[in-house]
Amino acid sequence: MEEKNKIYQKVAQLTEKFKKLQESYAEAKAEIERLRREKEDLQRQLDNALRELREIERTIDTLLEE
Repeated sequence: MEEKNKIYQKVAQLTEKFKKLQESYAEAKAEIERLRREKEDLQRQLDNALRELREIERTIDTLLEE
């Protein structure tokens, strides 16, 4: 009987550990998704800044040609 109790305790411990791992996995997955969205937003900002910089360069070139 005592052996059964040890087995049940071990199963309960492992079940709890598994639940915690699932929670950690879900949190990590959500964080990865948040970072992916943030990266995309930063990439858009960079692309826009580069576009503006090219416009400024063209304007400067045009002014220098005059």
